[in-house]
Amino acid sequence: MVGILRFFCWKGENLLNGKIKVINRVMFAVSALILAASLVFYLFKWGTYPAEIGVHFDGGGNFDVTASKFYGFYPHIAGGIITAGLWFAVFLIGRKKTGMRITEKGEEHFKAELSLTLDCIALLVSLFFGNWSRCVALQIPLDLSFARLAALLIAVTAVIGVISQIMTCSIHRLKEKKTASS
Repeated sequence: MVGILRFFCWKGENLLNGKIKVINRVMFAVSALILAASLVFYLFKWGTYPAEIGVHFDGGGNFDVTASKFYGFYPHIAGGIITAGLWFAVFLIGRKKTGMRITEKGEEHFKAELSLTLDCIALLVSLFFGNWSRCVALQIPLDLSFARLAALLIAVTAVIGVISQIMTCSIHRLKEKKTASS
């Protein structure tokens, strides 16, 4: 993450007001487009569905729950809520101080790393729910390899984000002034 941040910034630039903000907007737009496209595709297929369709999958990727076709909106709603929540968190990160005992530059890096991490997770969540929606729309089994890969990538992204933020905090920690004790 630190290398990515160095690539996207230059001296004196506020990371969250520069290229990181552009990356945030692009990734949010892509996430929103994935969910919107899956919704449009589901609505396009609406007339071909019977009254009840498969809407949930078991551990083998096959449908284990059938319900009204209105329940087919669940992946869109869940994916949209999670993506919007992550985007709102990124929005707040840019406007609030962390309150940590790190330098101003460290705070800037920490917030940029956190924003990038959440953006990546939002994109992966959108891909996961978009795939789920596609399977419901086509009434086909869930591709478990894709679902597992998405879950693994979300976990790896979170771990890399946490590690980079810990490193940033340790590198940019404020030095305590030694007081003379008499």
